[in-house]
Amino acid sequence: MSKERFYTAEIQGAKLPVLVDEQGAAVGEAPIQFQLTPGATLRSLTATLPDGTAIPVYVEEGDEENEFIVYLRGNTIRVRTSSLHDERLAALRKSASVGRALGQLVVAPMPGLLKQILVAEGEIVQKGQSLCILEAMKMENEIKAPERMQVQRLITQAGAAVEKGAKLMELKAVE
Repeated sequence: MSKERFYTAEIQGAKLPVLVDEQGAAVGEAPIQFQLTPGATLRSLTATLPDGTAIPVYVEEGDEENEFIVYLRGNTIRVRTSSLHDERLAALRKSASVGRALGQLVVAPMPGLLKQILVAEGEIVQKGQSLCILEAMKMENEIKAPERMQVQRLITQAGAAVEKGAKLMELKAVE
């Protein structure tokens, strides 16, 4: 049985449907087919255009989560992917933020070592300000404030090993 997964790819502001299965992926309404051949890696693929033309495509991970850099015909294209689940969560966050959340938990996005806490209880933080550093797979990841908020409570201490989803701190809305 084939395991199909549906995603949305945002490419230069346009949102395209993506269907992924064991054989490869189809992108767009008149789909471009990306076929996986035995021994192929994510980095080097062959794309088949709607007219049947096969072209080489090179892919690497981008700087952001769910972001990829695609090299196609001499062009560099940034692609951001999201699953139906990701889109539902984003819509839920957006609808919740319209009413302005009273509080928000900051959780570990992955397991790792909470290397450093960069804020103190009671501190007002700005949107995008680094709250803490989580080391995972020998990489330091900054966890940033989602909006201007006050640090209500620090839940975990620096130096603690944390699992994905572990509560790190609680923020509250600032009037």
